[in-house]
Amino acid sequence: MRRLSLCLCCCLVASAQVPVLQVDTPGVNLGRIQRGGRIEVPFRIRNAGSAPLRITQLSTSCGCTTVRTDPFEIAPGAIHRLAVHLDTQDLKGRFRRTVTVSSNDGQHPNLDLVLEGEVQEGPAEGR
Repeated sequence: MRRLSLCLCCCLVASAQVPVLQVDTPGVNLGRIQRGGRIEVPFRIRNAGSAPLRITQLSTSCGCTTVRTDPFEIAPGAIHRLAVHLDTQDLKGRFRRTVTVSSNDGQHPNLDLVLEGEVQEGPAEGR
């Protein structure tokens, strides 16, 4: 009887439905960009799990980076396009900004999305 109970417990744990937070490209190098512009960078967030993925919080490393802040849910197997906006008006030289995605993924509840590049005064050479 103990074996049967142990086997049932193991089977229930193995078949538990869990959300899995994934992103196609967690970092984007924008190259050299012109100061004063506003850039939108899309990230594709995927739920590779078998239970709904709840995005509970999105936080940015500074005020020049903005993103939708309302919690939302991604169905199993679905992809959500998250638009991150970068305002370069007050940036100078090299930069690295992050958006932290917090979720109900039990293994990796936080994921950093990274924007980096270099702001210049003249015409942009990158994106």
